[in-house]
Amino acid sequence: MAVALELGAYAKMVVHAVKHKYRPVCGVLLGNDGSGGTVVKDCVPLFHNYPVGPMLELAMMQIDEFCKESKSTMVGCYWANERLNDTEVPQVARRLGSQIAKYYKNASIILINNEFLLRDLALSASCPQSKGEVSVSLNSDRRDQEAVIRRVAKLVGSTDIVDFDDHLANVNKDWLHQDVQLGGEIKSGKDQKCLSAKSADGTLIAELSGGRLILRDGDSGAVLHTEELGGSLGATGLDFSVEKPVVCIKTADGSQVTFDLDTKSVCT
Repeated sequence: MAVALELGAYAKMVVHAVKHKYRPVCGVLLGNDGSGGTVVKDCVPLFHNYPVGPMLELAMMQIDEFCKESKSTMVGCYWANERLNDTEVPQVARRLGSQIAKYYKNASIILINNEFLLRDLALSASCPQSKGEVSVSLNSDRRDQEAVIRRVAKLVGSTDIVDFDDHLANVNKDWLHQDVQLGGEIKSGKDQKCLSAKSADGTLIAELSGGRLILRDGDSGAVLHTEELGGSLGATGLDFSVEKPVVCIKTADGSQVTFDLDTKSVCT
């Protein structure tokens, strides 16, 4: 069994763990099945304390609604212990992983190793209810991996991650719609090209990378919607229509795919 992390998901996990480096930190992994195992495309930060039953249940209900909205699947959880050299997966993390495994059979628990954080990948993975081996890696080649680790280290201190604990303290803080930007020219092993466009009135930004369409607020940059279009799309251009509320995607074969902003549906 193998788990591959998209770069943004890895960055978000690490920044969350470093922000609360003297506390237990956890979150939920979102993704889907890939050709070689599970692909983690995003994560949702949960707590920087040990989860309490009622609060965990409330958080999981909200994540479930978020998954329906964004067409995502919970595929596991991540955990960082409060002690530097503690590499054991606690029972509370196994219970969370087991809960997710009821709906996704290949669910995994990713443990963040604080001792090597920001110097190496610093991750290990396991199954919630067995001792079967699970490999974990970034969805990139080795050279990209080293560059990503360096870039994530630079994000620490300048990027704020809001978890459910923070949201409970201030309900105006959005803990579900967050996207960590690595910047620069780092690409995944698939050498994905990123396209972007802004609506004429400046209220929306559309981004397309690796077959995923992301809609953002034009002012704050907050993620409003994500849509999986498929990695084989072969997109060459991206723009907003001036005639109707759709995003137009030009493909390599000269055809066009549109995404309707009102119905949140794809038309070819």
